[in-house]
Amino acid sequence: MKPKHWDTVGDAHLLSVELTTDNPETLENLVPYVPSAPGETFVEFAYDLRKLERPKFRCAHCHQRHLAGVVVNKDGQRFLVGHVCGAHIYGTNFAVLKKDYDAAVVRQDILRRVREIRGAVTQFLAWLDTPAFSRDTIALSSSFALRCRGSANS
Repeated sequence: MKPKHWDTVGDAHLLSVELTTDNPETLENLVPYVPSAPGETFVEFAYDLRKLERPKFRCAHCHQRHLAGVVVNKDGQRFLVGHVCGAHIYGTNFAVLKKDYDAAVVRQDILRRVREIRGAVTQFLAWLDTPAFSRDTIALSSSFALRCRGSANS
């Protein structure tokens, strides 16, 4: 079975790309039709602008205007698919494409969180190695030990 598109993308690359867009009509290589040439097809972006007052986008399939959907990339050409058309026209295939995209969104979120945690942990470990931490720790542990001995003698 051929690997899904987003499964083949490395972590560094996934961290460097946007997976959503707030203006899909400005994307390069956007065509108003579904390309007929064979090639890799994958959901590249998603958008949901239904809560905004703005002009709607035209679906490449039904040509109805909408504010929520996905940008599908087929061999480098991008086209818009409304959120209703995707499921109706592609059926199971669209579910697989969307699931691959959704997994990439989750993976990207996890990678970003890990990067943030690593940054915080690195700073914390560096702080533990500072002389000031060592002095404070020794003083605190000595003070604690004295208090414990004092309460044991009472």
